Amino acid sequence: MLKQSSSDPNLNNTVTTPCIISLVVLNYAKLRILEFYYDFMARYVYRKDFQYVTMDTDSGYMSLSAPLEKIIRPELCLEYFQNYGSWLPKLFCQQHKDAFIKTRMQSKESKMEKCCEAQLKFDKNSPGLFKTEFVGDGIIALNSKTYFCWGSIGQTKLSSNGLSKTQNDLRKDLECTILKPLIVSSLCH
Repeated sequence: MLKQSSSDPNLNNTVTTPCIISLVVLNYAKLRILEFYYDFMARYVYRKDFQYVTMDTDSGYMSLSAPLEKIIRPELCLEYFQNYGSWLPKLFCQQHKDAFIKTRMQSKESKMEKCCEAQLKFDKNSPGLFKTEFVGDGIIALNSKTYFCWGSIGQTKLSSNGLSKTQNDLRKDLECTILKPLIVSSLCH
């Protein structure tokens, strides 16, 4: 336990988590993000088909040219489906893994049994697997903590750490109006 002290008695804090544990957890999170990029995305998807937009310690936003399963390298498709559960929440249980691989290799949707649904529910809460948080049509990302995502049916996702949402009108049309002249002028110089 680490005791932080100050001359002000109201500011004394006791930290109960050892600093080394916090550093190890943070470093493992960073390592897992890098593994996902190099060992999963760069291996199974051509680089022309994906582009990272912004990344943080525990999340990454990327642009894909098509749904993920449609842009997997054909020569690695079998390996991708065999290793699917190591990176993404499993859409199959162990009993139905072979059937899942067989139907997906034929570009068909696999039927989810009750046991497979239970596995998917479990995996969605498992650390270390990459889950889809938002699927949309576009993103404006100023940094990893400030971004605005939008979709085709009006859904949005906004993160604005450091900005007051009540004092700032953050919406797609306004941000595009402000950013477009900046982009054009920076390209002209």
